[in-house]
Amino acid sequence: GVFEYELMRPPIQGMPGMGQVAELRGALRNLGTPEDREDRDFELSLFILGAGGSVRAAAEAYSRTLAWRRAAGADAVRSAVRGGRASHPTKFPCAKAIQDAWPHSMVNVDCWCRDGQPFSVTRMGLVDLKRLTSTVSQDHFELYMLYTLEARLWRIEQLSAQHGRLMQYLDVHDFCQPRGGNITTYGKNLSYFRSTVLKLLPHYPEQVHGVHLVNMPVVMRGMWGLARMSLPERTRQKVEVVDLTKLSNYLTLEVESNNLPYFLGGRLDTLLTASEAHELRMLFAEDIYVDFAAAEVEQSAVYVHDVPADFDLSSRLSFDENEEGVYCEG
Repeated sequence: GVFEYELMRPPIQGMPGMGQVAELRGALRNLGTPEDREDRDFELSLFILGAGGSVRAAAEAYSRTLAWRRAAGADAVRSAVRGGRASHPTKFPCAKAIQDAWPHSMVNVDCWCRDGQPFSVTRMGLVDLKRLTSTVSQDHFELYMLYTLEARLWRIEQLSAQHGRLMQYLDVHDFCQPRGGNITTYGKNLSYFRSTVLKLLPHYPEQVHGVHLVNMPVVMRGMWGLARMSLPERTRQKVEVVDLTKLSNYLTLEVESNNLPYFLGGRLDTLLTASEAHELRMLFAEDIYVDFAAAEVEQSAVYVHDVPADFDLSSRLSFDENEEGVYCEG
């Protein structure tokens, strides 16, 4: 069927890159990869913005993206996300298994920057990569991230139309580890996240206006210092490494404290460990729900207010050929 999103007109005529969309469509036709659907004007403008205004570079990048989308079945994922069948993160493939191993909220979170742009957060320091890799295959993880990136694109398009200007995420990745944690938690299993960066992100440019890497261990700071040199200048300018033990109020310059999670220096009760929720309750005398039954140890009890688990998922994974996506059977 035809969903409402497929009939949308360009949402923001004055958005950076929007005025060059027609030229980009012409360049794509010249490359033999035409794209004539009007509902993709916003996406095309992001490619122009990511290419620094170069229509030729944007056309080459989007031509590669079109080929990738056909091979990956990405249009079926887009229809599921925008059409409502998988519009909420709990409906993404293997959502609960991944959330249990990696506390994060990259799409829906009750956090907003002071300028009204959306805020997302991941708790990289609490990720249990052994658990993740033992319950979810890399293919399934990549599919989950494909749903996530499609949902983020749809959300910033809607917000941009609502506000009349380009809206992008501020992504915060918190590397603070629980007591007794160390860098050996990572290692070769980081391939799950590396594959997302290398395979998926090039096809979803300009979703963020800034990325904060918070509380990175010393070793990882050194690794990042080397890795950042291989990134484009535009990307490097968006990324900042922040040590909240020295700059405790840094994030409140961009986000109101009431909209900032407690572990980042605010008062919002989302993605907390059991111990953090207890501390917040004692400090502010607030009645905060924590799913203690799900806690294996004090530092691993995680709940997510904005992404409620409305159905149970086990770690057994399978494909259903009658559906467009992959799911975890309950």
